[in-house]
Amino acid sequence: MKAQISIELIILVSLLLVFLTMMIFSSSSLQTETIKTKVYDEARKLADGIAFEINSAARAGHGYSRKFFIPTSIFGMDFEINITNYFVTISFSQGSVIAPIVVKEIEGGLQSGFNLIRNINGVIRVESANP
Repeated sequence: MKAQISIELIILVSLLLVFLTMMIFSSSSLQTETIKTKVYDEARKLADGIAFEINSAARAGHGYSRKFFIPTSIFGMDFEINITNYFVTISFSQGSVIAPIVVKEIEGGLQSGFNLIRNINGVIRVESANP
């Protein structure tokens, strides 16, 4: 009788461990997908924000000047910003996002930290504004 109870207990504990292991794996998969979605969302917001700054400078005309901030990473992930052919592209290890702009290209380059964007006689120029 005691041997049968011991075997049943071992089987029950084994089944619980298998169930718990499956729950942990499915939870980590869901968490990974959530983080990936958050990274894409933040990259999209950053691309849209940069596009907004460039478009504002282009539409405002000569004399426009404004500082704006670009983070060093997105959820700890490095990224690269390119501006070509009427698009801002942000590339990172999991993919890339784009945002349209009204100018083909800009002078200067975007850097992490504060940037100063100006419109000088219709030419959009960006330079570092870090102290």
